[in-house]
Amino acid sequence: MSDLLERLRGRGWRMTAQRRVVAEVLDGDHVHLTADEVHARAVSRLPEISRATVYNTLGEMVSLGEVLEVSTDRRAKRYDPNAHQPHHHLVCARCGAIRDVHPA
Repeated sequence: MSDLLERLRGRGWRMTAQRRVVAEVLDGDHVHLTADEVHARAVSRLPEISRATVYNTLGEMVSLGEVLEVSTDRRAKRYDPNAHQPHHHLVCARCGAIRDVHPA
């Protein structure tokens, strides 16, 4: 089971198929996907998932403090599942890719 799924279950969050897929898509190191990217990946796993469900699920995960919402200059918001380890974000000026940088 992924770290994000474990954390969400530990909080007693009801795990529907849609929520599970969104959490699975977000899981991993250096993951900073936009909501549209999350939706596109989620659809490949669960074709009936709607864009609204993805946006609502991301909003709930942010409200719970299990996912961070990352905004960079004039770019779409991105979602970071690395919500419990102190880190900074390094943003590529060319492509906009975001990487976690840990203080150590």
